[in-house]
Amino acid sequence: MPGCVARRTEQLGRRIFSKKAADRAYRGRVLPKVFESGDVLISVDRLSTASLADVERAARRTSVNRPPLQGWAVVNCGDVRDAGRRRVRASPQTDNPYHADIVLLPTIPTTTFTGRDLRKQHAQELAKIARWQPSSTWVVPSS
Repeated sequence: MPGCVARRTEQLGRRIFSKKAADRAYRGRVLPKVFESGDVLISVDRLSTASLADVERAARRTSVNRPPLQGWAVVNCGDVRDAGRRRVRASPQTDNPYHADIVLLPTIPTTTFTGRDLRKQHAQELAKIARWQPSSTWVVPSS
């Protein structure tokens, strides 16, 4: 069973493949769609568990049919958990031992939000606290 990512200071990165989203993140605005998922699990990389180069190599191995990796929207594990409706669990994979999941927890049953609305709300909250971490091949946008 996957273990919990325990350290509050652990850096979790959501991969960004879109050049446009990467350029906006570089300019200080991580788009909420970066954190949107059709599931209660948001896949992330544990950036502080190995060198960034090692994590990047693993990310590229598991994203072979995607556009080039631009970088990550990075959040602290403690900040992710502080909202009280999210947990973080390590979920290493064969090709990516640095993988983890942000688990969206259900809210009270009387809520009027749909599951999709709640996932969007989580995405907005995570985007607000995220910062940009470029990959080694990302190029600074011109003006």
